[in-house]
Amino acid sequence: MSIVRPSWFAALASLALVAGAQAATVKVSFVEPDKFIDAGDRPAERDIALAGLEMHIVQLGTRMLPADMTLAVEVLDVDLAGRIEWLRNGQDKRIIRGGTDWPRITVRYTLSRDGQVQASGTDKLEDMNYTLNLHSARANENLYFEKRLLEDWFATRFADRIVAAAR
Repeated sequence: MSIVRPSWFAALASLALVAGAQAATVKVSFVEPDKFIDAGDRPAERDIALAGLEMHIVQLGTRMLPADMTLAVEVLDVDLAGRIEWLRNGQDKRIIRGGTDWPRITVRYTLSRDGQVQASGTDKLEDMNYTLNLHSARANENLYFEKRLLEDWFATRFADRIVAAAR
């Protein structure tokens, strides 16, 4: 997967905002979320994480795609950054070490306009170097690494649509 620098993403987002107030339609679904590699240690944590990912995908699509587009995203697997480790006090906590615990998300998508499929496919998103580009302003944000992974994917996968929306 190619890395998109934050300045490129910001430029694309700015272009999309200029395009107009109407928003694309974005639909997100999760396929067998109870079988995801790591979407949280407990069902409640999984629900919170998946709701956060869903909201982020919807925000990206409605903010960046042309209003006449419909994006359907099926999330097939999630492996959150870090690993759950038990602490001495008996609590568990997600620890980010930067080893083999990088974020991974597998998605299947269909981008349509007026019922006609414009693009579709399955992408495996991952960022093995996820700890190298920390932006301190957002680093403590919930799902920071996964959101950044989705932003990079969105900017590269739909860049031509984003630029077209700004025209």
